[in-house]
Amino acid sequence: MITMEPRKPCNLCGIKPYFFDDGSYYKTGSERDLEGGGWTSLMVGAEPDGTIFLSAMGDDESDHYHPKFCPECGRQLR
Repeated sequence: MITMEPRKPCNLCGIKPYFFDDGSYYKTGSERDLEGGGWTSLMVGAEPDGTIFLSAMGDDESDHYHPKFCPECGRQLR
């Protein structure tokens, strides 16, 4: 019988939501830049429930995309 060790999350899928001391969600503290340009950027972050999201930023923010697998290490997220 083969047993597999649980994989540790990488820096990308290991992102945790950030909350203030009073328990309110702080979106900006829960995001990281993946790639940035002069006018655009690609962000990764965590929703209040811990779900990982990708978001594109330009003049405005796009809707959040919730991938099924981590784009960095391939770990299943859902």
